[in-house]
This record gives sequence, C-alpha cells and structure tokens, in this order.
Amino acid sequence: MFRIEAFVDDKRLAEALRALTGLAVGSPAVQPVVNGAKKNGKVVAVSEGEIEDLFAKWVKSKRLTELTPTDAKAFIKSIGRSTGSYTYFMRQLIKKGVLKKRAVKGKPPFVVVS
Repeated sequence: MFRIEAFVDDKRLAEALRALTGLAVGSPAVQPVVNGAKKNGKVVAVSEGEIEDLFAKWVKSKRLTELTPTDAKAFIKSIGRSTGSYTYFMRQLIKKGVLKKRAVKGKPPFVVVS
C-alpha cells in the first residue's frame, strides 16, 4: 500500500477526485495550500507564510480598511484554519500591530493598520 501526495490546481480538483474514485481506500484528504503558487511546474511559496503577511495580502485583495468578525472568519477560513479560532488570530494581529481594536458603537470593531 502507498500514500500519494499531490498538488492540484483549484480548477482540476474535482477531476482529480473523480479519477481517484474506486482506486483510493477511503476518501482523500483535501487541504487548501494557502501560501503556494505554481511557477515553472513547481509549487513555490508566495510569501514567508507568517499570518501578518497572509493577512496583508488578503486585506489588499479585498480592499478593506475596517474588519468585522465576519470578515475575520472569512480570512481564517481562506487560510485553511477553523473559523472558531479567529479571535486568537485577531489577538495575534493586534499584538503585531497589524490591527487596532476600536471601541466605537456602530462601527466595525477592528481597523486595519497600513
């Protein structure tokens, strides 16, 4: 028996899973690669993989200046983590100076520091 690991492009995931149907024992474990990109036929890191780098890239792509808990959960889910741990990650980002907490009623609770 052998274990196979492979990187598959998002668009080809369903095709790869269908191809494994009937061949694999059990269901294959699918996990998103957050910090990877295809370059010259290899998977390379886009950034150093630190949470603040990933967060900065995500915020820039979404054009956010303020962050709500829903946005925070979406970010955490996008990096392949459990949405239940978003408060821990937000505290880490506040410690590292990437986010500021705001205590104004009617406004989102976090401000993105650029």
